[in-house]
Amino acid sequence: MAHQDVAVQTNLERIEPIKHIEPESASLFAQAARAIEILDGHSSGAGDEVLKVFAAHLGALFDADIVGVTEVVEGHGRQSLRVRAEWASDEALKFAPVYDASGSPCERVIVDGEYGCPTGLPAAFPDDPWLEQHGFESFFGAAFSGPDGNACGHLCVLSRRTCRKPEETLGVVQMCASAIGRELQRRRVEGVLTTQRSILELVARGAALGDVLDALCVAVERLISSSVCSLMMREDAVLRLVSGPSMPQELAMHFDGISVDGCNCGAAISRGCPVITPDTSIDPLWEAMQDFAQRHSIKACWSFPVIATTGGVIGSFAVSRSQTGLPSRDDTTLMATAAHLACIAIERDEHVRRQDMMMRELDHRVKNNLAAVMSLCESSLDSSQSKQEFGGNFIGRLRSLAHTHEALAREHWSGIELAEALRIVTAPYQAERIHMSGDPIRLAARAANPLGLALHELVTNAAKHGALGEKGVINVSWHRTLDAAVELIWEERGGPPVPASPQEGYGLRLVRGLINHEIGGDVSFEFRPTGFACTLHLPTTSEAKSQPAEETPS
Repeated sequence: MAHQDVAVQTNLERIEPIKHIEPESASLFAQAARAIEILDGHSSGAGDEVLKVFAAHLGALFDADIVGVTEVVEGHGRQSLRVRAEWASDEALKFAPVYDASGSPCERVIVDGEYGCPTGLPAAFPDDPWLEQHGFESFFGAAFSGPDGNACGHLCVLSRRTCRKPEETLGVVQMCASAIGRELQRRRVEGVLTTQRSILELVARGAALGDVLDALCVAVERLISSSVCSLMMREDAVLRLVSGPSMPQELAMHFDGISVDGCNCGAAISRGCPVITPDTSIDPLWEAMQDFAQRHSIKACWSFPVIATTGGVIGSFAVSRSQTGLPSRDDTTLMATAAHLACIAIERDEHVRRQDMMMRELDHRVKNNLAAVMSLCESSLDSSQSKQEFGGNFIGRLRSLAHTHEALAREHWSGIELAEALRIVTAPYQAERIHMSGDPIRLAARAANPLGLALHELVTNAAKHGALGEKGVINVSWHRTLDAAVELIWEERGGPPVPASPQEGYGLRLVRGLINHEIGGDVSFEFRPTGFACTLHLPTTSEAKSQPAEETPS
């Protein structure tokens, strides 16, 4: 951005005048302190440009041939280093972008924290032919630490000349390395905090999930050079690309729908741990995609699992790079943070959608309940001869509906046992006079209310006109039929004599309507000499599934 470029240029101009001061003309410490002051006070937008200019200043200050700032690459212990910034008197002298430091003075610095060799460098490190090849004579280096206290990189100064002030030179290098460590730590903290703040603000504002994840990918791309970020989620045996704002269309189409077994992200999801591919040209995971990876310059790929708060893996956050190499510790921390932020955004979106669904379902059920109450009121009014009778009928039916509703709410609307529905409606009566037996059958929530009302009408009818009004008993049994439906048999014995040609009252007509129309079943009544009998046939759709089919707040 424009204001950042101006800030960078201003800092470069401030460093420029002291690049030409001769080392002998002033104290090394004083000149280094001036450069460090500029390094500490530069604009956040300057990035690695300030480090490069800082390295160039040190090259002039020490009359060196190469100055390098590196960072330890994750996964190779403390032997593999990646160049963050460097200055060289000759382009041919520059380090490789990522190099194996084994047996070199750089490794000595990372292990010991500091090292100085004023002369005879090739003889001190015979396993590093690069030193003798370029004629280096002296070396001074100092490590800087990361948040964990371990060395995460180092500053080194190499020269083809013998150093005449080794103690002073090593002290200045240590001072400069500490300044670089502070600078990189500040960047780490600022980068992660800025990313966290921006993403969490989007989540808090209720931004669409796609917009949040796209912003997360772009934020990480700004902090990891030469990278393209994406987020994949599993759908059965394939992966779906949820976000990849910087991905070329051909690349996005290729990865959307790829087999779980066919890429880094799938491996990270399956294993539940990071999967790091430093070189796609030699990694078995990329064997079938070599041409594709080369065409799109995918030379490295790092994938981190997105782990839900329940512990399950719900996706993978990936960084594809146009350079080979492993992630630094900073990269690893940043990607782990990005995966966690992605989890927060995804789970928040799922929570909001679940809440919306539950509110819609609650609204639907409230309307249905109000309609049921109005229907009960009208039917009770039509069948009552007085206000007192209306009050008794209406309150009884409403209480039955409320008790069934409470039982469903306790089960989070996943259903109710048929035996429990019977116990609810028969609870006001003597238990020893009502015998129940049958298979364990769980009713779906949509069938529980109409069946509960129908059973309420049957028991109320028995209390007014049947077995419960005398010394009789009721036998209720149920079982599954051959077509997996449910048959419930209600038999009364010991009640008053049954009329030879009885007429169905309002209560029985209500039972027929509830079973036939509300549940889609069938009902038959028998007026036997021994007592009233009723058979209810309930279809398979009246049963609850093995897993709750719906969620509603209790």
